[in-house]
Amino acid sequence: MRNSITDSKEQLALTDQLFMLSCMGHADVRLRPAQYRLVAIINDVIRTLPAHPKITMRQVKNVTLYIDKMRLQVILRNLLTNAIRYGADNEIIIRTSVIPEFDTLSISVIDQ
Repeated sequence: MRNSITDSKEQLALTDQLFMLSCMGHADVRLRPAQYRLVAIINDVIRTLPAHPKITMRQVKNVTLYIDKMRLQVILRNLLTNAIRYGADNEIIIRTSVIPEFDTLSISVIDQ
């Protein structure tokens, strides 16, 4: 039940922003960045998905990110949902790599 409420609140917030954008007539998306731990965000998203016994994290760096948590959750949820839907019950791997010279973190979702 908690997952449904969380999903609904996140979807409502995104819908509100899209509605405001359409009323204003221009694409001024407001980000709400704050500091979050990456593994906590990934685990929160996994908890909202249908049960899938083969989702694993490999080489995931538990870095602190300054990010709009809701946006990252939506992206991860979409990638993982597609992997579950089209991955034919194969293992789903979440992997990260840090590229320090570009101050970048890469997140990969792989369905084998």
